Amino acid sequence: MKRGLIYLSVALIGLLMCQCEFNTTESPKTENSEVTTEINAEILTIDQKKNDEINQKNQESWREAKKLQFADSDFLQTKQQMSDDAIAPYDYHTGLVGDKAYNNIVYMKALERVKKHLSVVDGRLVPKLKSGAEIRIAEDLYKFILNVIDSWNQWIKEGKFEIIKTDNGYDIAPVIDDKMQPLSYAKDLTRMGHSERWTAIKEVVDRAPAGTYIHEHFLLSFGTSTLYGEYTGTDSKKRRYSVSDGCGTWGESDPNCIYNYIAYDADINDSQFYIYSLRNSNHQSLASYQLQK
Repeated sequence: MKRGLIYLSVALIGLLMCQCEFNTTESPKTENSEVTTEINAEILTIDQKKNDEINQKNQESWREAKKLQFADSDFLQTKQQMSDDAIAPYDYHTGLVGDKAYNNIVYMKALERVKKHLSVVDGRLVPKLKSGAEIRIAEDLYKFILNVIDSWNQWIKEGKFEIIKTDNGYDIAPVIDDKMQPLSYAKDLTRMGHSERWTAIKEVVDRAPAGTYIHEHFLLSFGTSTLYGEYTGTDSKKRRYSVSDGCGTWGESDPNCIYNYIAYDADINDSQFYIYSLRNSNHQSLASYQLQK
């Protein structure tokens, strides 16, 4: 009888020891889960704080740039070598607009000057100028505008745009395809978090919907001319996105103005990020997203 009790006691002690070991192995998992949740929350807080700071600085850059007034006698030159990057929606490595707001203002003013000196030859727009100096424009800026006009002529040839006469010279207007089916809805980005926004913008940009307006894809109700955001994904890679109301940026109340019309899509070469965007006929970005390599 005593021997039976001894065996029973040993068995109970062993069971209790196993139970203690089991509980001990469970505890670190719970603690690790809590730590991971706290870290993720901290990352989201840091991302949001950085977004707020960047958006505030970008809005200030645009406010200052829009105060600029240029007379016809003023020499026009951007603050960096004129290129697609000079008028990009933001710096692809920092998210900041900086001098790019100034560059966009100068570029649009220069484009207006060139339009006044266009003629139509064999269905093409041809500048009646030998150099940018004739109308007080930096040569790199003038050459960029010539490349833009070359793209206009290509789209005119393809029947995507047509030449129109204006009070100040010539311009182009999109040829709207009446057969194109309207979209069923536009995405409301203001109701989404950064990850959802990035995914929604990526889906639209990847479709390359040339021949449509940006507001057919996104509600332009975000309160500023450009909605920008960045965040770090679960793969530790940084992502950025932007959507712009081109018409609002340039003071047009009609969202169907040409500044919101998607003319083409572009891939941007960069050593650190994959970058894709939708552009209007002036080569300015309407939507973009980027992913760290």
